[in-house]
Amino acid sequence: MKATFQANITVPANYSALWNTRRTGITNLGSKRRFEFSTKTPVMSTYLMAFTVDDFVQINGTTNKGTLVRIFSRPSLKEDSRYALGAAINITEYFESLFGINYQMAKQDHVSVPKFDAGAMENWGLILYREEYLSYNKYTINSNRLEFIVAVISHELAHMWFGNYATLSWWNHLWLNEAFANFFQNFGAASYEPSMFLMQQFVLDSVQSGLANDASPLSHPI
Repeated sequence: MKATFQANITVPANYSALWNTRRTGITNLGSKRRFEFSTKTPVMSTYLMAFTVDDFVQINGTTNKGTLVRIFSRPSLKEDSRYALGAAINITEYFESLFGINYQMAKQDHVSVPKFDAGAMENWGLILYREEYLSYNKYTINSNRLEFIVAVISHELAHMWFGNYATLSWWNHLWLNEAFANFFQNFGAASYEPSMFLMQQFVLDSVQSGLANDASPLSHPI
């Protein structure tokens, strides 16, 4: 089932709230504040709804089609988030061109969550990541880790089209979400970091292991 959603979120006055769509108002309520999100989401699945309550800082930019892109993090990681901002903007523009379908939200938030167990989640307009997946410091992060960071960002952005815009009919087809996101993450990441030769690595990292699994007596038609 899909539907549209709106929200009002009341939080302590020293915190802020984010939701899938852009904020349309704030009402002060003494020791609390109500964040209002009256703009309806696109028609979407319930599993893509999300909100955050935090005291993070942000950096931001826009795509060539005017979509606001923001990275939220703890203050100590603000500067380490700039790589992720550039990657998110570039890869969004690349996917819009590749698929011929624009990103469907007016904003795109990427939130760096400490100790986020899931790793990353493609909530529409409010993507959540484990903190280290959005943080890059050239003095402490090696090239292998950087490849992983740009691949994760690209993977979650691929879900904006495969899973969010076009959705499986039931959970037994979940492989479609992940298969397309796993495949196209290489295209998006390679567009931002061509020197990493990620498309060539895809043959070794994914194609060969896929063929090995397919050769197993336990494999079956899909």
